[in-house]
Amino acid sequence: MKNHAPITTYKNKAYDEKYTLFYNELLEKTDDDIIFWWKYSQHYIRKTNDLFYVICKVCEDLLRQRENTYLDDNYN
Repeated sequence: MKNHAPITTYKNKAYDEKYTLFYNELLEKTDDDIIFWWKYSQHYIRKTNDLFYVICKVCEDLLRQRENTYLDDNYN
């Protein structure tokens, strides 16, 4: 696995740590796996920046980086 620099998004250490952890975990997954985790996490979000919210943001970012428009096309 490649070493990736930490991802900084909101300058919130707790958020950034969770984001980086999930980003590195999901980076090697297929688009279908990432879409599964996005859908799964959507059901459990309770507030902004909770664990499931962060997972959704990671999934969205990874799919957009890969130019996969599934979420934009189906959940606009």
